[in-house]
Order: sequence, then C-alpha cells, then structure tokens
Amino acid sequence: MVDIRIKEGSTDRWNGDASISTIASKVQVNGPIIKDKAAILLSFRRSHLDDYLLDISRKNKAKEDIIGESTAYFQDLYGKLHFVVDKRNRIYLSYYQGQDSYEDIEEYQESFEDAEFYFLDDGESDWSNRMSSLRWTHLFGKKFFSTTTLSYTAFDYKRNFRGVYQATDPQF
Repeated sequence: MVDIRIKEGSTDRWNGDASISTIASKVQVNGPIIKDKAAILLSFRRSHLDDYLLDISRKNKAKEDIIGESTAYFQDLYGKLHFVVDKRNRIYLSYYQGQDSYEDIEEYQESFEDAEFYFLDDGESDWSNRMSSLRWTHLFGKKFFSTTTLSYTAFDYKRNFRGVYQATDPQF
C-alpha cells in the first residue's frame, strides 16, 4: 500500500504559483474559504510534448515519403477542500482527473505489380483516470485517531484505428 499525502490549502491567506517550461505548464492556487476553518487547493498541469512531436514526426515521416504526424500530451486537474469541524474532527474532499493521449496519422502511396495503392492510417489512444474521496479524521486522544474514507476511482481507455486502403489504378 502506498500512502501519498497532498498538501492542503492555506486557511489564513490566498497564494499560488505558476510555471511554464518547454515540457509542461502548471498553475496552482489555494486559500481560505472560511478563515482558519476551511480551505481549497486547485492545481492544473498540461504538457507541451505535442508541439515538439508534431514537428519531429512530420520530418521523420517525410524522410520515408510519408505524409503524416504523431502527437501526444498529458494533462491533469486536482482539487482538495478541507474543513476543520472542531479540534478533534476534520473533513477532506479530494478530486483528481488525468488524461493522456497519443495519435499517429500516416498517408502514403505504394506501387505493386504496376498498380498504385493509396494508404491512410489513423490510430489514436486515449486513457484517463478519475478519483474522488471523502475523508473524515477524528482524534480520540493524543495518540489515538481514526480515519474513514469513501472513495471512487475510474479508468478509461479508448483505442481507435481507421484505415483507408484503395487502389488508385482504375483496373482494380
């Protein structure tokens, strides 16, 4: 079992940060909903790999006389609310959603026994994760506590492929 704790939003002041790099961009904001009682944290991240892959893949495919491109990216969103009910009770509500995508398109022609054939291949893979949880932590004393969690998770994977193959010679 892996126990990962993600930071909580500040209950006393709003703050945030953002960054942009050649690979990804991210934004995070957090702050109080009710001062010293409840806070929110929101975070979003997206890769920029698709920009690089498009250019590189077009050049590599062109070397093989193929018109086409490949692209891929990931993005995720995270949010967390926490409430201080009293000195002994806290409630947390968390949500995460991540998505990844890859697509490859190729268009080319080939000759076979004096005939010309046209090919179009378009393949796409998308996968995503969603997770939400509601957690209640109760302190019974200085050394004894309980945590009760309700959670929901979902994973989705889609694979689409489209192929068009036709003879460009009228005798076929």
